[in-house]
Amino acid sequence: MSQVARIQSPNPPVQRLKSERVQDMLTAMPAWEILPPEGEALNRVFTLPTARVAEAFAEYVSAYAEALGHDVYLEISEEAAVDLTLIGPEVRGRQAGLTEEIVTFAQKFG
Repeated sequence: MSQVARIQSPNPPVQRLKSERVQDMLTAMPAWEILPPEGEALNRVFTLPTARVAEAFAEYVSAYAEALGHDVYLEISEEAAVDLTLIGPEVRGRQAGLTEEIVTFAQKFG
C-alpha cells in the first residue's frame, strides 16, 4: 500500500503594521475606522442607492477579496447599506493584525 504525503509550501511571513503606521495610512481614508480591541480589522459602511446595487457591490467585494486571499465580513441592511469589515490574516490560529495588503485593499474602495 502506498502513502501520499501532502506537502504545503510555507506561507510568506506576515508583516503586521504598527498602529501608528495604520493611523498614518488611514488619514487619507477618513471613512474607514480601526476596530478594537487590538486593531485587527478595518470597517466602513457604504450607503448605496438601492438594495440591488448593495447586493451587487457586496458580491464584487467578496469575489475580489477572495481572489486576493483576504478575509472580509459583509452585512447588507434593508436601507441598502453595506457594512464591510476587512480582517487581518490568521497566523497559527490567531489574528495577525492589519497588514499593508489589507490597508491597500481598503484604499481601493476609498
